[in-house]
Amino acid sequence: MNRNRCIYGVLLILWFIVSILTSAMPSDSLLIDNILGYDKLLHAIKFIIFTVILYNFLHYSDWSYTKKLLLYIPLQFYPFLDELIQINIPSRSFSAYDILANYVGVLIGIVVSLSIRVFIYKKRVLL
Repeated sequence: MNRNRCIYGVLLILWFIVSILTSAMPSDSLLIDNILGYDKLLHAIKFIIFTVILYNFLHYSDWSYTKKLLLYIPLQFYPFLDELIQINIPSRSFSAYDILANYVGVLIGIVVSLSIRVFIYKKRVLL
């Protein structure tokens, strides 16, 4: 088994768990949100990190290109579902701007992942 794939797989699972837990917590219990006050920036950063980890996990996997693309399809709904979780959480609310920040984070994460691959490692862009 590929060591890098294992590392990124564990990071992906841990990041997903932390992401879900922080989305399900009331906002007054999230110190970083109260201290910084940059809610949209935090949403974007969360999804930048998620996307970079996911990209690297898929890059190091031995799955076919088709399987990798099939995994991306349900994950395109994750930024929306992340915000949907917050509807029933006290002091949290559903926000279209948060969803937009989530998707901006995904796009930036893709650009960061591809840029690292192309400019630093001088490799092809395909997964």
